[in-house]
Amino acid sequence: MNTIPELQEPYVILGIGVAVLVIVFLFYFLITRGNPPKDALFFVFAEFSFTCVIDLTSALEYDGILSGFMEFYQKTGEPYLGTAYAIMMCYWDGIAHFIMYLVMISRITDRKAYRTLGLFWAGSLCANMSVFIAGIVAGKYGSEIRPAFWLNFLFLLVPVWGAVTLFTRPKDRPLIGGYNAQHAQSMKLIWRPLDLILVLFLLAAMAFTILRGLMDKMNHSSAEAEAETIEPLRYLSKGEAAAIETELLRDYRFGQQQLIEIWGQACALAITKPLLDSRLALHHQPQQHSLTRQTWPGRCGSLLPTAASSTLPRT
Repeated sequence: MNTIPELQEPYVILGIGVAVLVIVFLFYFLITRGNPPKDALFFVFAEFSFTCVIDLTSALEYDGILSGFMEFYQKTGEPYLGTAYAIMMCYWDGIAHFIMYLVMISRITDRKAYRTLGLFWAGSLCANMSVFIAGIVAGKYGSEIRPAFWLNFLFLLVPVWGAVTLFTRPKDRPLIGGYNAQHAQSMKLIWRPLDLILVLFLLAAMAFTILRGLMDKMNHSSAEAEAETIEPLRYLSKGEAAAIETELLRDYRFGQQQLIEIWGQACALAITKPLLDSRLALHHQPQQHSLTRQTWPGRCGSLLPTAASSTLPRT
C-alpha cells in the first residue's frame, strides 16, 4: 500500500481499517462456532489483540527498528501517532495490553474469573484513549483531523461497556469483614507497605508536576525578560553610517563592493524575516517596513534597512 496512491486517500484508509476489523471479527467468530464462548468479551479481547500487533509495529517503525509497514498510514491516516505520547501508548498497548488479552482469553477458555484483571484493562485503555483523543482535538493536529481518527472512539467506548459488564459480576475474592478492615486502617502507615508505597508514588507525582510547572513558569518569565531587553530597531543617522563604513574600510580592510553586498543582504533579511516568521505575525502587531537610501562618503550609495521605529525622522 505504500506504493499505491489510490489506497492512500484518507477515506480509503478509513474503509480499509473498518474492513480489516470486520474480517478479523468474522474469522474469530467462524473458528469458534463449534464451541462458542459464553462470554462476549472473548471476541473483544481477540479483536483488540490483533490491533496490539499493529500498534507495536507502528511504534517500532517510528523508532526506526522496522520500516516499510506503516509509512502510508503514518502520513495520510493518523500522523499524530508520531508524537511522544502516542509512541509510548502504542508500546504499552502492544506489550502490556497484549499480555492482558492473552491471559483473559485463557481464563475465559478455562471458565475462570478475570474480573480484577478485566477492570484494570478497561481503566488502562480508557485512560490512554481519553488523553489521546483529547490531545489530538486540542493540540496542533486538531485542525487536520483525518477520517481514520474516528476509529479511536471504538477503543474508548468498548472498554467502557466492558467495565460496566464486569462490574455486574461477582468479585474474584470475598469481601473483607468490617472488623478486619477497621483493624487494618487503625494500623500506622509504616506497617502498611502497600499503602506506604502508594503514598510515596503519589507524593513523587505531585512533586514532579509542581516542579515542571515552576520550570515552565521560569522559562516563560526569562523569555519575556529577554524580549524586553532587546534594543528596538531604529534608523541609522548619516554620521553613524559614515562611521561604520570608515571602520569597515580602514580597520577591517573591506572594499566598496563588499560593503554594498553586505548592506544588500541586510536589506533582504530585514524585509523577508518579519514577513516569513509567523510568530511575529501572531504575537505582534504588523509593523511598517521600508527602505531608505543613505548617501555615504565616496562614490557609492547603499540601501539601509529600516524597521519598527517608523516615528523617527528619515535622514
